[in-house]
Amino acid sequence: MKHFVLLKFEPSYLTEEIYLEIETAFAELKKALPDDVLAAIVHKNIIVRESNMDIMIEMELKSSASLPTYLNHPIHQAIGAKTNPHITNRVSFDY
Repeated sequence: MKHFVLLKFEPSYLTEEIYLEIETAFAELKKALPDDVLAAIVHKNIIVRESNMDIMIEMELKSSASLPTYLNHPIHQAIGAKTNPHITNRVSFDY
């Protein structure tokens, strides 16, 4: 199953440090859940436009049953607690 999340942050929130924290968190999730998270890539948008999102997280999960496991994992919860207050728009897509 593919799981995509696109995030738009408050202006000036997404520094290189924050981006690296997000990237590291998803790499750690892949290591922590090797049977559920088959791939996790964090992409940073390189074109600034009002309509563009800032980050796209591209994941390959073993199955749809893996989604709650990943969403409820402490690593995911921790990065969400840090970034969620600064997110102005979020879109997800699963197939």
